[in-house]
Amino acid sequence: MASKCNLLQLPDLVLHNICTFITCPFDLLHFGNACSRLRSVSLSQSLWWSIAFHWCKGLWTFIKRVSDSEDPREWMLYVIKQYTRPPAGTRSECSFTSGEKWERSESRKFRFLFGLLHLVYKKEKSEHPAILFEEWLYDIGLYNRIGTCFDYTVEKLQFHHDDILQLTSLGQAIECDLRRIEHPCKDPASYIKRIATVDTNWMSLFPSGLHGPVCPLLINPLLNCVTYEKYGLEGLAVCLSIVLEKHIQTHAKFSKLTINKVFNMISVFCMHFKLEIARFLPKMQSRVETQPLKSAVLSVIERNILAVDKLQDILNSYEVNISCKDIFCELSNFLANCRGIDFVVDEVQMHIRKSIIGEINKILFPNNTEKCIVTRINLTDSDLIGGDNSQQEMAAAAFISPNGVLVTWHLVGGIFY
Repeated sequence: MASKCNLLQLPDLVLHNICTFITCPFDLLHFGNACSRLRSVSLSQSLWWSIAFHWCKGLWTFIKRVSDSEDPREWMLYVIKQYTRPPAGTRSECSFTSGEKWERSESRKFRFLFGLLHLVYKKEKSEHPAILFEEWLYDIGLYNRIGTCFDYTVEKLQFHHDDILQLTSLGQAIECDLRRIEHPCKDPASYIKRIATVDTNWMSLFPSGLHGPVCPLLINPLLNCVTYEKYGLEGLAVCLSIVLEKHIQTHAKFSKLTINKVFNMISVFCMHFKLEIARFLPKMQSRVETQPLKSAVLSVIERNILAVDKLQDILNSYEVNISCKDIFCELSNFLANCRGIDFVVDEVQMHIRKSIIGEINKILFPNNTEKCIVTRINLTDSDLIGGDNSQQEMAAAAFISPNGVLVTWHLVGGIFY
């Protein structure tokens, strides 16, 4: 008979080593809530130090609201609290005439992941005010289907009038339709349209434009320019933060660095680097009008014309044995080997998106063994997602499985101006 080993019979060191495989703060919290002994093991600063670096990679320059605590666990929990984004006034439930109900069901982890992804896109929009009030990630909602009885896979769907009102309200179609100013009696049924049903690769249902899927859950929807540098200096700061982070992790064990000092050092160093590099860019780029930012930065580093001493003083003030010249050398190699600055930022977003999709799958396919049958229903008539209304300010769609529903809202922009 096989012997059984109780987890609590293991030595603390073994339990700690098990915890090193936990990279999600919510999972580590759950592990620690089992009992007082596991909680004691899960409070290890080294565990939370690793988690903070894992989750903040590439995000150091985006995060602004942090704790002064030197405890990495408290610091990370504060970040989670600050960036767990609640629903943006979107509906918590829908009730249909068939007796079926959609009830919102989202984990704290999901709302935190959404908050992080929204943070990056929001920063992008603030850097490009000409885009007006557009929000690719206005909101994402997850709903459980209670009392499931309606078959959305039927090609010629016929909705009851009350059900149409429920769906249009969910998508905010009526209140965001500027065309209704001239046509107040517009039929609500014109907003709702079944697009397609698939039983494999449900993400292929996302709306597509000239350059691929129009959904930030898959890829940055604006990542299609020639030089891939719409993030500009902000994207360059992300690249630098990734390089600097590696050096910090190597030297942290030999220094007195705390997590809040790490955050401050990366933020301050990247800010001063942006100011320093900005002094030389106009001159470098004027030589070749189409010279991309990446090439200009590489030229500046190669010419060794940056105020290295000033930047080195910043590193020295944190008592770390890190050479500014080594940082620039590695940054140069990093930039030379990447496809573009925007691709680096998108890789950061991709890490978050993959985690979000994992949470979505828990709602759409809770048993993980069922066929992945999903139907997309457009909740508005926006031309961005295949409708015929260029004056519709909300592009919203529902992705419906036998068990759950994903709803995405994209605020097209301009409605509040």
